[in-house]
Amino acid sequence: MPCVRLHPPFEGFQPRAATGYFVSALAKIAENFGLAEGLVDKCAENAAQIEGEMPLNLLQTLGNSLIERTPVFYAAGPRGAAIARIAKIKVNENAKRPAFWAALPEMNHNELVGYTLNADGFVAVLIEDADDPPRLSRRFQVMAETLSTAGVTVSRLRTPSHLAPLARALVLLMAIDRLTVELAVRAGVDPNAVALIEQFKRAL
Repeated sequence: MPCVRLHPPFEGFQPRAATGYFVSALAKIAENFGLAEGLVDKCAENAAQIEGEMPLNLLQTLGNSLIERTPVFYAAGPRGAAIARIAKIKVNENAKRPAFWAALPEMNHNELVGYTLNADGFVAVLIEDADDPPRLSRRFQVMAETLSTAGVTVSRLRTPSHLAPLARALVLLMAIDRLTVELAVRAGVDPNAVALIEQFKRAL
């Protein structure tokens, strides 16, 4: 069986910090098997685009709203849903806090009404993309207004339009990485440790 071995860059390195590493490895695998051409070069181009990019306003705005609230990440489409899911994982593992995610439009059919009561303990993080069609942008706008009326804190994140799609996703995830690590440090916990997981494994 074909085997790909990824070497951790240093001891204690966590897979959750290796998103770009995994993407480039998968790109190379696809090229080796003739499933695609030029993916590795595109990964290098995207890496060059995101170097030095860090949406600091995103970190400050979202970080302040997360101090006493639980984030729920919302996005649309396969790329957006993947970003929302990974962002949720980063909050769990880095910041050691509950977090949730869901995809549009399904969220609008059921989860939306869940904010009728006890809504003030959450922040709805809407992840929007520069390529969103007008109809989807309208859905995000109406959703933000509806949630705000229900008393939910809303934070809207839009991926940088000047970057390629992959670079947009990676920049946003880099920002979430940094934000969640800072939340952990602020709370006085080690963002690298996963004590409850280890405890659970020992109990099994």
